[in-house]
Amino acid sequence: MSNMKKINSINVGTKVLSIIAVFLIVLPICFFGMKQIGFIVLGDFLIKASLVVGSIITVISLILLIIELRQDRQLDKYFTNHCNTKLLLANSLCECQKYGNKLVRAEDTCCKICGIHFEKYYDSPPYI
Repeated sequence: MSNMKKINSINVGTKVLSIIAVFLIVLPICFFGMKQIGFIVLGDFLIKASLVVGSIITVISLILLIIELRQDRQLDKYFTNHCNTKLLLANSLCECQKYGNKLVRAEDTCCKICGIHFEKYYDSPPYI
């Protein structure tokens, strides 16, 4: 696991898609319409600029999404391989990695909720 900060795009997708739609669809149509009625002279330039900005935002968003999906896959693999462990929390309690029970004491050898027997515990989770 790397010490990279976890990317989380929850509740961001609709905003990003809206921004992309504005630059790739709405603004070019508006600029084209204004150009047709003679309202703006630089219509072609503005249409191309809007499409370039929208394309750049789309590419950056796709790169971030690919990184996030890769991190999610790594986290899933990590927690699948460490389901028989407990994670030391700040308040001197531990968390069972099988189902997330946060009332496990450091001296407990098994989880009272799921009954899993702990092999060991780790001091910190990945992606803090």
